[in-house]
Amino acid sequence: MKRGFTKALTLDVKAVGDDGYFEGYAAKFGNIDLGGDIIVKGAFADWLAELKASNGKLPPVLWQHDMGKPIGKTLEIYEDDNGLYVKGQLSTTQLAIDARTLAKDGVLQGMSIGYWVKDYTRDQESGVYLLKKLKCYEYSFVTLPMNPGAEFTDIKSIDALETVRDCETYLRDVGGISSKQAKRFISIIKNDRDDQDDKDQELASKLKQLAQRMEVNK
Repeated sequence: MKRGFTKALTLDVKAVGDDGYFEGYAAKFGNIDLGGDIIVKGAFADWLAELKASNGKLPPVLWQHDMGKPIGKTLEIYEDDNGLYVKGQLSTTQLAIDARTLAKDGVLQGMSIGYWVKDYTRDQESGVYLLKKLKCYEYSFVTLPMNPGAEFTDIKSIDALETVRDCETYLRDVGGISSKQAKRFISIIKNDRDDQDDKDQELASKLKQLAQRMEVNK
């Protein structure tokens, strides 16, 4: 299974220097997020080994997960006992300078990674997902969620939508509608179907097409 997500973590503004240099944890191990996920220690090990063996490019630093708005580069990335640690350098573009200023002023209080889930298991008793193998493809300077108690947020990319729940999350977080409205929207589509036995994946495919049209029309 391959699913795309982002997770937001508290950004230590002390780690952002006047010259744009920054460092800190892009992901932490062992924390249960509001979506019921735990990143297992060593989850990035295989990806980091592949990256080193292929001399691949390190993940870019973005503004608000926008691939069209890079603001810096990764100088070093590795795992330790606590999580995925990064060292980077913000660029001298106006957007990067603004990001640095906002971070130091405490306006930007979050850093968020974009990653692919390569392997996971689900604890049947607790319902918690244990993320065992991950690949980080970018990380961003972001603002925190509206809920001040939310340490993490999940926002799926269009290409990662596989289930009805994925589509519901996309409609809510990217489409800008409420959770209640997203559930109602999907419920209407389900009730309007002639064949109630069709798999959720088929409905998810239709909703994914809708999400793609929403993206094009933005």
